[in-house]
Amino acid sequence: MPRLSCWFIKAALVHLAVGAVFGGLILSAKGFPALLGWAWLLLSAHIQLLVGGWLIQLALGMAYWMLPRIDAAGERGRYGWAVASFVDLNAGVVGAAIALGLRSFVEGAWLDMLLAVVALLQLIALVEFAWHAWPRLQPIVSPTTTAPQRPAQRPPHSA
Repeated sequence: MPRLSCWFIKAALVHLAVGAVFGGLILSAKGFPALLGWAWLLLSAHIQLLVGGWLIQLALGMAYWMLPRIDAAGERGRYGWAVASFVDLNAGVVGAAIALGLRSFVEGAWLDMLLAVVALLQLIALVEFAWHAWPRLQPIVSPTTTAPQRPAQRPPHSA
């Protein structure tokens, strides 16, 4: 497995763990509302971590590993764009989780602007990954691709 796929998957597992802890706190708040009533403020960050941080990141890491390589040497496309996608996606997810957590305590137009910036950062990460992966997908979706030809069958030998 390529090192970048390992980074994507390890980061996805960290987001899953933190999101699961937030989810556990939220679930515990149902049983102990007086003690853990504040945990409901983590709901938006919980959703962000699990959807953006775990699901999307895991899918991108697996896609980087599993998509067809460009050539027999194992070239995986525009590596720098895939790394930029990893950095931007994680910055966007962590930034959004923090901003969504702060939104429960702080009000202000700057916080809404921060949420817009981190959402844009996540979108840019997806575009960067698509730009990286397009050369790997192009042979698959090319309109000139034809079905493989069957070899001509030889007539049976007569004895």
